[in-house]
Amino acid sequence: MAWISIVLSLTLGLIALLHGAWALGSPWPMENDRDLSQTVVGDPGRTVMPEKWQSALVALCLMGAALWPFVMLHAIVIPLLPEPLIPLGAYALIFVFLGRGAIGLTPWFKRLLPGDPFVRYNRIYYSPLCLLIGIGFVALLPNIKFTLPLY
Repeated sequence: MAWISIVLSLTLGLIALLHGAWALGSPWPMENDRDLSQTVVGDPGRTVMPEKWQSALVALCLMGAALWPFVMLHAIVIPLLPEPLIPLGAYALIFVFLGRGAIGLTPWFKRLLPGDPFVRYNRIYYSPLCLLIGIGFVALLPNIKFTLPLY
């Protein structure tokens, strides 16, 4: 299961770095903000990316998610984190990623955010990647080292 943790962490870490670059104003991998916003946001009328603080917040959340597989295996210990929050965090990440992946493949979602190339990239990359990340967290669930304190 360590390999699943490594793959999840690297994947989420790279996505976090990308969001961090956007928070700093980079349009990479596109040429400009308009192309980037239409590629990653999906609103055909949008010409600029969301506020930089929003991309920074997403980057921070993704960095936390990138650490979580190792938190689940107790390979990383966060001193002030109560142990019962470890499985709760895992379930929250599963809900977010499986939910985003599944909803992103529905006709409703395509009507909500109809902009191209977002629709195509969402169908080919974004939603399947979210589903795989969610499945990766599900695969790690049996390995959570969790003990309830006996009082």
